[in-house]
Amino acid sequence: MDDRATNHLLAGEERDAFERDGFVMLRGALDPTTLDATLAVARRAQAAFESEPGVGPHHGLNLHDLIGRDDAWLDLVDRPTTFAKVWGVLGWNIQLFHTQLLVTPPAPEGAGRGAYGWHQDNNRMNLDLETDPQPRVSVKVGYFLTDLPETGMGNLAVVPGSHRAGRPDVALGDQPDGATEVIAEAGDAILFDRRLWHAASTNASDRTRIFVTYGYSYRWLRPKSAMQHTDLFERVDPIRRQLLGWCTSANGYFEPTDDDVPLRTWIRDHVSEAAGRAIGALSHAGRALLARIPACLLVDLVQIDQSFVAALDEPGHGDRRMSRDTTQALQLRELSAGLAQGFLFSRAPVPSDPAR
Repeated sequence: MDDRATNHLLAGEERDAFERDGFVMLRGALDPTTLDATLAVARRAQAAFESEPGVGPHHGLNLHDLIGRDDAWLDLVDRPTTFAKVWGVLGWNIQLFHTQLLVTPPAPEGAGRGAYGWHQDNNRMNLDLETDPQPRVSVKVGYFLTDLPETGMGNLAVVPGSHRAGRPDVALGDQPDGATEVIAEAGDAILFDRRLWHAASTNASDRTRIFVTYGYSYRWLRPKSAMQHTDLFERVDPIRRQLLGWCTSANGYFEPTDDDVPLRTWIRDHVSEAAGRAIGALSHAGRALLARIPACLLVDLVQIDQSFVAALDEPGHGDRRMSRDTTQALQLRELSAGLAQGFLFSRAPVPSDPAR
């Protein structure tokens, strides 16, 4: 995996937005070269679809199971700018379980405006699980391959905060309170919780909208895409092999060894080093404040959030005498919002996410 992922760890403010709203925007996630290559592959799939008998100018493409069709799709599996955010939310015991290309041409004249098909992802999961709110279980990264400078262009529509609101009950053509259409530039991405209410708006523009999603879940969940990629196992690195479903045994999805989850080892090796460099860059005052956190709380932490590091270095922090209660509150805050990158290797629960 690309070591540059350590430059894109989930920051505290990103985690706050994700937990509050159910999604966070990742601007400029695809550099121009990667965007061009991915868009070219998407347009080839679009052209092949449009050449099929019976496909008209207003028919949209909904293509699943992208991995294996072209290496450009494979290269997005562990994209440094986005993948670190994924395991920042879910942890290391994860897989890629779904991929989808959506091509939305302009709608026919007279088509109703607004967003249609409000839903949460994973269908039966929302009916079969008994808890309320339901557990997160999976997230998606959506890549915008074309510009969406305004609403009504086939935009992704979301209801901020709806990931805690239960199942949507929205009549066809109605819009739930708080619904908003996402404005994005080509190359932007969005990370969103599967429970987030979302839909797509009618494309009332004269441009075709192209959007691709990569779904990540815990490894014990059955994949939604076919994900039959044994032919790739020999030519990809261990972390990609984990993401594509390789396992030492069937039970390895439930009791993983280091061979099953090389992502765990990578995080330990690379992110701990990044945290060490960040601590070394602190001023004397910043280090003094960090030293007040009990050592037992620092064991197995995988990340020190850069925003927290900056806060430690603010003038006056080293001279302030913090009460015991204030110190504990700070520790809990950072454990959940970035200091621990959302999880401990000791498998302790994350304070900020009671649904997990």
